Formats: sequence, structure tokens, C-alpha cells
Amino acid sequence: MTRLTAGNSKALYVFTWIAQLVVAAVYLQTMFFKLTYAPETQVIFGDLGGRPVATLAALGELTASLMLLAPAVWLSSKLGKGLRWLNAGGAVLSLLIIGGAIATHLFVIGVEVADDGGLLFGMALLVAALSSFVLFARRGELPVIGPRLTGPSPVAAA
Repeated sequence: MTRLTAGNSKALYVFTWIAQLVVAAVYLQTMFFKLTYAPETQVIFGDLGGRPVATLAALGELTASLMLLAPAVWLSSKLGKGLRWLNAGGAVLSLLIIGGAIATHLFVIGVEVADDGGLLFGMALLVAALSSFVLFARRGELPVIGPRLTGPSPVAAA
């Protein structure tokens, strides 16, 4: 396990976890509306496949959230190094999900949905930015390609 050094500061480690928590919080909050197929969700997903697509999106968001929240460093110290990729993998999955959401906003449903003033689109952009940061910070944890990108992760726990 790599220790935090001046090159990979504790501030980076803390900010990365804060970013992961914010992304997971957004996903977990919006997941409720998708799983209950609330009226707001019906407006968004009505022409995109309805409740099954909303449920599939919610399950993807749940998976990404669990991966982002997984204490991968603790798990890897207890269970071996095979699980260190969970946080970086969660960021990859998050970017795939939120990329689809942004594309849907831009090309199908519009930036403003149900008179929300663009709030959902803004939250999607925030999630994309934070997920990109997490992926960049944890790129060394990706299986196979991670060490080739940067060497050990700069935010591996002390």
C-alpha cells in the first residue's frame, strides 16, 4: 500500500473522498424518484422506455454509488489487493451513466425539464466533473491500465 507523501497530499485524499461522497449522495437521492417512478421521473423517462429504463438507471446509479463508497483500501488490506479498483471503477461507471444523462438532456429532453430551471442538468454536470476528478485522482487503481497511466494511485490510503 502506498503512503501519502508530499507528492500525493492528504488534501487530495480528503477532497477525492468528498467528491465520491457528493456523487454518491446525488445518485442515492435521485434513485428514490426513479425507483418509485415519481411524476418527475415519468416526464423524463416517459419517451425513453418508461419505468423499466428508469429502474435500470437507478440500479446503475446504486452500483456506482456502492463502488464509490466502498472502503476499497480497507477491503484490500483485509482481503488482498484485488479490490483496490472499486473506487476508480465506480468513477468509470458514474461517467458512463452521467454521460448518457447529459446526452439525453442535450439531444432528447432538453436542458430544462418540468420547469426545473435546468437544475437536473446542472447536477448532471456537477456529477460528471466530480466523477472525472475522482477517476483522474484514482487512475492508478484501474486494473490492467492503471499502473501504465501513472503508477500507484496518488490517493491510496496511508
